[in-house]
Amino acid sequence: MKRRAALLLSAIVWLIGCQEQVDSHRERALEVAREALGRERLHEFEYDRVRAAGILLDEGSVEGEEVLIEALTSGAETGRQAAVGAVLAVRGRKAMDWFGRISSQNEELKRAVLEGLRFNPRLDSADVIREGIVSSDPKHQVAALDAAALVGDPSLLPLIEEKMVTLDDGRMRAYAAWAAASLGSQRLEAWIGENVRSKLDLQREVAAACLGFIDSEWGAIELERLRFDPQPRIRIAAAASQIRHGVTDAKKYLTQQVLGNDDRLAEIAAGAVKRTNPHYVAELAEFVLSDPGVEWKPAGKVFEALGWAREAEARGALERALSPERHEEVRLQSIWAIGWRGRSDERDLLEPLMEDTSVAIRVMAAWAWLYNKSGGYAEGTGFLSSDRSF
Repeated sequence: MKRRAALLLSAIVWLIGCQEQVDSHRERALEVAREALGRERLHEFEYDRVRAAGILLDEGSVEGEEVLIEALTSGAETGRQAAVGAVLAVRGRKAMDWFGRISSQNEELKRAVLEGLRFNPRLDSADVIREGIVSSDPKHQVAALDAAALVGDPSLLPLIEEKMVTLDDGRMRAYAAWAAASLGSQRLEAWIGENVRSKLDLQREVAAACLGFIDSEWGAIELERLRFDPQPRIRIAAAASQIRHGVTDAKKYLTQQVLGNDDRLAEIAAGAVKRTNPHYVAELAEFVLSDPGVEWKPAGKVFEALGWAREAEARGALERALSPERHEEVRLQSIWAIGWRGRSDERDLLEPLMEDTSVAIRVMAAWAWLYNKSGGYAEGTGFLSSDRSF
C-alpha cells in the first residue's frame, strides 16, 4: 500500500512539473509576441508585428488588434496579406466573425481573405468560399476555387460542378475542374479527355493535376502520355499526379527537377510536391537537406509541403532544417510546418528558437509552439490528407 501511494505521489509531482514547464513555455511565447509588438514600426519588423498581433488575438488578447486593423485597411498589399494570414490562424469562430465585421463593404479585403484561404484553409470558411465562387469578379472566383480545392469540403462540390457548366472562359473552366477533381468529382472525364490534348498549356497542365485525384485505367494512360509532354511544367504536373498513384519512376523524375540546376523548374517542381504523398515529401526533404546546391526557394516549398504531411515521421529532417546555418526562409518554413502539423513529439524543437537572435525566427517559433497544441492540419484539408487517398 505504501509503495502504491509513493508511486502515485511521484506521478502527481511529475505531472505538476510537466504542467509548470508547459506554462513557462506558453508565457515565453506570449512574451516574444509582446516584445515584437512593442518594437518601433520599422519596415523589416512589420510582418513580425502583425504575426505577433495574431498570436495575442488567438490567445484571447486584443493588445494587437489595432495593428491588425491598420494592416488590413492601409491599402498596402503585403501588409493586408500578412494580417489576413495572421487572423486566419486564429482558432474558433472568432476569425471569420472578425472578418465579417470589417469586410462587408470592402471588396479588396474580401479578395484578400479568399487569397489567404488558399494557404490557410478553414473548415468554417465554406460560406465565404461559396460567395467567391458565384462572384462576378474573376479574381474572387479563382481564389475561391483554389481555396475550395485545399479546404476539401465536399459540400462545395455541387456548386462548383453547376458553375463549371456555365463558364465560357477556358481558363476559368480549368480552375473549376481543378477544384472539382480535388473534391472527388466523378463528372470530369469528358473535360479531361478534351484538355489532355489541348493546344493550350494551362489546360493540359490542369488536366494532369486533376488526374492525380482520379483512379482509373484511362487516367493512368493519359498521365503516362503527359509525362512526356514538350512543356516541362506539364511533365512536372503529371509526375506529381503519378507519385500520388504510386508510380516509382515519377518520384525519380520529380526529385531530379527539385534538385536540378534550373532554379525556375526546381521551384515549380517543389510547388507540385504538396500534391504527391506524405512519405515522398518526407523522403524528398532529406534529399534537399543533403544537397547544398538546392536554392532556398524550392527548399522552402518542400518544407512547406511537409507541414501538410502530418502522418509522415519527419522530426529528424525538421531538426536539421532548423539549424542556424540554414537559410532563414527554410528555417521559417520548417517552424511553420511544425506548428501546422500539430505533432506534440516535435514541439520541443521550437523551445530554444524562442531565444534566437532573429526576431522573425522568435516570433514564428512562438506562434508554432502555441499552434502546435492542435495544429492547423485537419482531416480532409490539404492534398496529402489520408481522407483523399485511394
